[in-house]
Amino acid sequence: MFSLKNSNNLLHSSEKFDTLIGESSEIHGRLVLTGSTRIDGKVFGNIEAPPEKKVQIFIGQTGEISGDISAYQVTVEGKVEGNVMATERAIFRKTAVIHGDITYGDLLVAHGAKLMGLIMPLKTSARSVLEPSNFIAR
Repeated sequence: MFSLKNSNNLLHSSEKFDTLIGESSEIHGRLVLTGSTRIDGKVFGNIEAPPEKKVQIFIGQTGEISGDISAYQVTVEGKVEGNVMATERAIFRKTAVIHGDITYGDLLVAHGAKLMGLIMPLKTSARSVLEPSNFIAR
């Protein structure tokens, strides 16, 4: 009567990315993104996206970030050593490891994700007032 269907469509993103930072890449410095980006390499520095651009940032399983992330939507499968601010949605898959505070509009955490830090929701009224420049340490 009932059959189990494979629900892998929730496991991997079908997003299209404007920029891909490959597994063998290593970037040192501040990234300011205006288009959706997938990061499978290493980034040492803050990652910022203007709130009006609705940028989605995806950190793959091999991705490692040492710095703060601020964007419309942030999805993490890899490691982040820094604060994460997702004004719309933060998604942490089962392989995610976060050492830092998380500020979010909506939150999805898979069983197995490791989050070490404060987890704070954005209030609806605060979304329009909060500026990423106030959140990210420079």
